[in-house]
Amino acid sequence: MESALNRIMLTASEKNIGAIKAYKKAKFKTEGIMKQAFYREGNFHDKIVMAILREEWTDS
Repeated sequence: MESALNRIMLTASEKNIGAIKAYKKAKFKTEGIMKQAFYREGNFHDKIVMAILREEWTDS
């Protein structure tokens, strides 16, 4: 039976350059930016929205 999983989505802090680089290496694509999506240490920060589709992770 084939899995119904077709899309995996994540968000990463704009300042987490290491995570963003790793996700891109794993073929995740940037879909957008959620402006000032969270508050930490007295400031608002953006979240990067990334995703990968089944056809992208199964494509060799």
